[in-house]
Amino acid sequence: RAGLTAMALFLLALAGCDRKAPALATPEVARPALIQEVGAADAAAKPRFPGRLRAAKRAELSFNVPGFVTEFALTEGSRVRAGQVVARLDDAVFKARVNAAQSEFDRAKTDLERYQRLWETEFAVARSEVDDRRSRLEAARTNLAAAQQDLSDTLIRAPFAGVVTRRRLNTGDLVQPSGAKGEGLFTISRLDPVRIVVAVPEADAAALRAVDPEIPDVPGLDHAQVKAWTRDYLASVHSIDRNVG
Repeated sequence: RAGLTAMALFLLALAGCDRKAPALATPEVARPALIQEVGAADAAAKPRFPGRLRAAKRAELSFNVPGFVTEFALTEGSRVRAGQVVARLDDAVFKARVNAAQSEFDRAKTDLERYQRLWETEFAVARSEVDDRRSRLEAARTNLAAAQQDLSDTLIRAPFAGVVTRRRLNTGDLVQPSGAKGEGLFTISRLDPVRIVVAVPEADAAALRAVDPEIPDVPGLDHAQVKAWTRDYLASVHSIDRNVG
């Protein structure tokens, strides 16, 4: 019996060793609170609005006649001169049309001169025949002018000096006339000067005319010139893009 008692005491001691000590509670660390004193608004503070740069002048260019593109080597970022040929179509068919229209015009002109002379000197033809030849000449003149215009439209010239900012055209493409509302094949933008367009709530628009605008530095642009442009821009309410906030 003494042995059993000793064994029981030994097992109880082992069970006590397996129990984990209770974890100590982590003391809370006091975090400093951010405190800001709220006072009256600074009357001299300038309002800030997001804005974006926009080209002062932009042209969406496309062809007015169909054909295959034989020349277009510009990429986005390419600079162009005013009047520079920037794109060209295959003009063989259009040249043939001009030659045919020119020949028809020359024949009509010769016929009118002959009939006019016969009527004035010999009265060998009727006046109605002279008028008919005159009408044919005017029709031939109109056809010739249209053919010449189509030939001219196989070229696209830069309307002003600028930069190609978008392109959807490659050499070898078959293009169709875009029409009055068609999307241009490429875009030329004039970046001197540029406009800074600001979305201004209606309630703040009038107050901006009395504010000397604080303009951030714009890479590649003269800061003083940008500020002068912006001051002039804000001087006229109709020049501000106003969105009701």
